[in-house]
Amino acid sequence: MMPRVSPLGKQHGQSCREVDSKSARSAIYNVIHKAQWSYCETLKGSSDCVNALALAPERDILLSGGDDKRVLIWSTASSPESTSPLGAFTGHNGIIFCVQAQQGTIYSCGNDGLLLKYSMERAASTSSTQQPSRNSETNADDVILAADAGILKLSIHPENHHLVLTAAQDGLVKLFDFRSSSREQGSLPKDNKLTEHNHVEFNPGHPVLFVTTDLSNELKLYDIRMFGASDCKPVLKMKSPKNDVSAAVFSPNGRYAVSQCHNHVPVIFDIHSYDSIDSATNSLAPLCHLTVPETEHSAYLSSITIKTPSFQYIGDELVVCCGSEDFNVYGWRDLQVKLYSLSTASPMPPANDSLEIVNDFILPGARSIVNNVLIHPHQPRIYTSGVESVIRCYSPFSMSQYETPPTLITRKPTPYPDLLEYLERLPSELDDTVDGKAIFFFDRLLGRESFRRRFTDMLDLSPDGMENENMSDDDELEQNIESRES
Repeated sequence: MMPRVSPLGKQHGQSCREVDSKSARSAIYNVIHKAQWSYCETLKGSSDCVNALALAPERDILLSGGDDKRVLIWSTASSPESTSPLGAFTGHNGIIFCVQAQQGTIYSCGNDGLLLKYSMERAASTSSTQQPSRNSETNADDVILAADAGILKLSIHPENHHLVLTAAQDGLVKLFDFRSSSREQGSLPKDNKLTEHNHVEFNPGHPVLFVTTDLSNELKLYDIRMFGASDCKPVLKMKSPKNDVSAAVFSPNGRYAVSQCHNHVPVIFDIHSYDSIDSATNSLAPLCHLTVPETEHSAYLSSITIKTPSFQYIGDELVVCCGSEDFNVYGWRDLQVKLYSLSTASPMPPANDSLEIVNDFILPGARSIVNNVLIHPHQPRIYTSGVESVIRCYSPFSMSQYETPPTLITRKPTPYPDLLEYLERLPSELDDTVDGKAIFFFDRLLGRESFRRRFTDMLDLSPDGMENENMSDDDELEQNIESRES
């Protein structure tokens, strides 16, 4: 249950969405750091996992994409009681992994290898309830087969919405120019050691720069002016604590980048701090680690899904939020002060020192893993999505007719030893729906991962013995699942 606090919107006589004056809005932002994000609205319209979120703030639009192959359009300005999508974009033949928007132009990509371009004006031509099939018509302006494998991420140039970068599972990062008849403008030299790229993003403060991440422990910063050259090399390498870096998101001014990797808390790099370059590896070390104290009810986890954090200002505060596999979202705020203090410390700490910033707030309420977080740049709202088919919108202010925060029930994944019994008495909340099956599937994955972690320190077991023991449990679990689903 979320804690109850005094509704700030009521204190000030109006809700945040009704405040048009910049000075009045700033005054409200000044009290946000004292508040808790205790109000939550649920946006319903997707029929499966929601893998991507994007904002078009100049048009008061939120976009989402997911396993149901549609890009849904939501209003961020209309009445909060209207929590259904306004329309949909169609055209994908598979799961959508990423959606981005700029200047009224929307791009999406997914595991079908397609890069689709839409215009906001055509959004109303397709009902949000339409369920596209493999051969369904599309309301896209342009459709490109951009990769031979799934495209995990795309990024639009901050100053030119015709330029798009993609990162795909075939190991290629490509540049597309939608003004050109040929569209594709080349790719980065492929590293034969890498099987896929996880992320790509333009630097908002320095648009000639962009960052890529992959299955290694390196984040690479490139200059777009060198794109396509056979000798194109990174202008800077950053070293992550672990392999498999799923995302790297820049701060609004482009100085800092928050990175999320497999089995580790998020870390932040200062790309201006050459003092933090490790001489042994010739790569930039993290400026700090964003930590979460482990308690009975919370522990940051990232081991089985790809997560994308958000790095944005809320009022005057620089904030990072990231989802977790314990079904929570963790937030670190006032980072502009903390990071500047670390960046200007004299002398700078050794590159291998682990400087830590502890989280400031938690957003509970999800029924399964949270993979995507999006902080609104102009309103005190945080959007989250993941395994569930819904989007949650958190705010410290009332967004509906309720004068007190709604009650949110937080569930936890079932421990692995109880999974077999769990199969025999499936909770009523996980009914025979697409959403319920997805939640149950990821509970299984979480249970297996937890089970394996328990044995990592048992050095007295031989590798063969451990493998056989795990395989036996997995086989038993699969047999029970197959018998239930048949």
